[in-house]
Amino acid sequence: LIKLELQPSEGTEQLSIHFNAVDGFFFYEDVNNVETVTNAYIKLELKSPIKRNKLMRFMVTCTERMTFFVYYVMSKGNIIDAGFMRPNKQTKYLLQLNATEKMIPKAKILVATLVNRTMVNDIVDIDFQGFRSNFDLSIDEQEIKPGRQIELSMSGRPGAYVGLAAYDKALLLFTRTTTCSGRTLGRCLTGSIHMTQMNSTCLT
Repeated sequence: LIKLELQPSEGTEQLSIHFNAVDGFFFYEDVNNVETVTNAYIKLELKSPIKRNKLMRFMVTCTERMTFFVYYVMSKGNIIDAGFMRPNKQTKYLLQLNATEKMIPKAKILVATLVNRTMVNDIVDIDFQGFRSNFDLSIDEQEIKPGRQIELSMSGRPGAYVGLAAYDKALLLFTRTTTCSGRTLGRCLTGSIHMTQMNSTCLT
């Protein structure tokens, strides 16, 4: 999702917005100066529990009768779903969306419509609490000297798998990113631990 903020100068009557992407996608829009004041709003309310692969029910309410509204589902900075709905000039509409894997662990649902040529919108945050990482990692020393052992204490859910990766500071000087590429991932992973209870391990 790209947010574009424009600050037109006083007296501007129209703005022409053009966008072209490298994949061939293009968009253009003319924005006209409209003097209007409105108290209209649209509201999005979650009406059901959040469960993976189950339908989520939302109530969309607008102060004016809606001929249409659009919705966007955003997660991890990407638009993963979108739609155009026609409520048939109703002020309330039951919106149902499937809680997919792409929404985990958090997502945002945005709805928007036009009321008297003015756009109104609302956003609801979706949080999959049950799918958060329940894992803690601590180290026994604050300062580490070369050649010494360190002890990492790990606690998490029984049956969970934990991958361990270690690299020295020289790697940070080699690249601006601290994540391992797909090619070097095998070198980064030094092992995995099958957690059957709250335990700790030693790395050398």
